Amino acid sequence: MKVLSLLAALAASPVGALTLDVPGRPQVKAETADPRGAVLMPLAAWDGTQVPGELMAGQIITQVLQADIVATPAALLAMFSQQLTDAGYDVHLACIDRACGGFDFRFAVPVADPPAMFVDLGNYAFLSATKDKSSGIMVMASQSPNKAHVQITEVIPPGNSSARVKSAAIEPVTRTTSDLAASLEANGFFILSDLQFQVGSSNLDGDDFASLAALADYLSANPHRTIALVGHTDATGSLAGNIALSKKRAGAVRTLLVRRHGADSKRIAAEGMGYLSPVAPNTTTVGREQNRRVEVIITSDK
Repeated sequence: MKVLSLLAALAASPVGALTLDVPGRPQVKAETADPRGAVLMPLAAWDGTQVPGELMAGQIITQVLQADIVATPAALLAMFSQQLTDAGYDVHLACIDRACGGFDFRFAVPVADPPAMFVDLGNYAFLSATKDKSSGIMVMASQSPNKAHVQITEVIPPGNSSARVKSAAIEPVTRTTSDLAASLEANGFFILSDLQFQVGSSNLDGDDFASLAALADYLSANPHRTIALVGHTDATGSLAGNIALSKKRAGAVRTLLVRRHGADSKRIAAEGMGYLSPVAPNTTTVGREQNRRVEVIITSDK
C-alpha cells in the first residue's frame, strides 16, 4: 500500500505517530501549515447561535484528500473515530450533516474552499478529538457523485509530528445485528446487512429479518426518533433506473417494518441513492453484493 505523507518532512516521523487509514486510494489535493496558529476545535453541534468549542493553539496543519468512493461519509466517520480512540484520543463530536447543524455548522467550521474541498450539505460527516489537552484533530468527510472528499485539520504542540495517511482496504460488511442500537447512537446509521432482495427487484427474500426486529425494538425504546431507510444498488444499469430501484427497496423494507413489527410509518422515510454511495468496489461479485443494501439513518430526535 502506498503511504501518503502529510508533509514531505515527515518521511521519518517517530514511532508511535498517528496514522489514519483512508480507503479508496487517497490523493492529496491541498495542504497548508501554519507554525504558530490557532483554531476553534468544535466540541458540540450547532446550538442555534454558534458551534460550542475550544480555541487550541499550536502548529496547524490542514490536508485535503480526494479518494475513490468505497464508503459513505458516515462509514468513514466510524472508521476515523475508532482509529483515533485506539490512538488515545478523546472523541468529542461525531455527527452527520443535519445532526451537526446542516448549513450553519458547515459554514461555522474551517473548511478549505472549492475546488480543493467539496462538502455536500446533505451528505457530510464531522469528527473532532483531542489528546492530552494539547493535540487536536478534526475531520470533515463528504461526497461528490464520483469522489470522496476528506479534510483533516490538526493542532500539533511543539516537538510533535503530524498524522500520516495511508490507503486502506474497506472492511467487509458485517452480518451481525447485535450492535444496531450502539451503532445508531454512536454513528447515526447502520447497514441492514441481513436483508436479501431478488436480483433486479424490490421483493425481499422472506419477511423474517433479525435487523428489522432490532430496529423495531430501537424505535420503541426511542419514541422521539425518526429515521430514513436508504436503499443502495450496485453499478449495473443506468443511474435513474438504480435510484428508482433503490427507493423501491427502501419502501419495501419500510412496509415490512410497519406491517410485521408495528413500527409507526410516520416516523420512517424511504429514500434511494442508486449506486452513488458504494461501500465496496463494484468490480467484484462480492463488492456488488455488499453494495446492494439498505441502511437506516437517524434523521431527528424530536
